[in-house]
Amino acid sequence: MGYFCEVRCPDCGYSRKFQLGCGKKDFDREAVYSHFDMMDGWAAKVEEMKKSSAYLTFRYRLGRCEDCGMLKEVPEITFEDGTVFYSKQCTCDPDSEHEIRLVADEDGETVPCPDCGNMLTPERTGLWD
Repeated sequence: MGYFCEVRCPDCGYSRKFQLGCGKKDFDREAVYSHFDMMDGWAAKVEEMKKSSAYLTFRYRLGRCEDCGMLKEVPEITFEDGTVFYSKQCTCDPDSEHEIRLVADEDGETVPCPDCGNMLTPERTGLWD
């Protein structure tokens, strides 16, 4: 089950709700794999995983594109061997990989507002599935 995460900026009025974690739709491996098509080393890892029945964990995390500042839901996958991949795609330039900074889930980490730069604290506001 996933959760809603909301960020609001009291200074400029920026407000956005994100769906983080994972839900029922996220158990289709092919759909999960499609989030990572462009990433270096990804194709080899997928081929290795398709040959086995290895366990993987998928979820969406809150992240910030360091190139444009946009906050986004970032797909992340952890394989049985501990290898972690997270998407480095952003709509500011969908054909390139970007530096994406993931926001910690539970420690009250702040993130800059994409509009004015003031610090926002993500807040859990509900559950989804």
